[in-house]
Amino acid sequence: MDNNAINIYLPTSWKELSNAQLYYVFSLLSDCMSLEQLKTYCFFRWGEVAVVCRYGDGYVLRHGKKEFQASAQLVANAIHALDFLGTMPDYPVRISRVKGCRALPADFQEVEFQRYLYLENLYQGYLAKHDQNLLQQMADLMYNKDNLKINRAEKMNVFYWFTSLKLLFARRWPNFFQPAANQNSNMMEHGKPIELQLQEATNAQIRALTGGDITKEKTILEMDTWRALTELDAKAREAAQMEAKYGK
Repeated sequence: MDNNAINIYLPTSWKELSNAQLYYVFSLLSDCMSLEQLKTYCFFRWGEVAVVCRYGDGYVLRHGKKEFQASAQLVANAIHALDFLGTMPDYPVRISRVKGCRALPADFQEVEFQRYLYLENLYQGYLAKHDQNLLQQMADLMYNKDNLKINRAEKMNVFYWFTSLKLLFARRWPNFFQPAANQNSNMMEHGKPIELQLQEATNAQIRALTGGDITKEKTILEMDTWRALTELDAKAREAAQMEAKYGK
């Protein structure tokens, strides 16, 4: 065993990050850092490594009680372990509590469909307008607290959470979300106000689930989000099969 070896442990995926680590990442992201800067800051903090001083073309670093020399290239190679920070999480992650308020389930299982629809409209509105107040409104719904005052890092948390949620949904229900992706891209075009387009999209989903029977609307809105999306995906698949067989 090499007594001079330095063992530095780093997370290798988004799902391994603790609440404190997520908060740190979102704080850095809210400062518009480059990916290399982000990974470097996280490497030193999470690896519990400190810079003692510069030494030639490199540095003298401290880890625990040990000091060691490292070139700039060695550090640059080491931070590749954190390359995952340059991608969206492949499964929804979020800070589990904000200002003492508990978050909804990360994957929205057992979250009522109505709440998801509200959040989807706010999210699409944010993508179109970049209005930070929309992220604030999303936080109220995602943490079950009216007028929850959140900072820039917590807004970034909301954005990453819902974006990674949508990516999960697109993989799980591709028949429904593939057409939705094309539709959402059209919302950026001139024409109807985005608020009206979003309302029409929401109404279309509700009509698809109720079959036009308004007496079922309350039941549909209270349905579990995953159950509702499973039904919508099945209907989208059936519609695509009918179109392929008989045409529009």
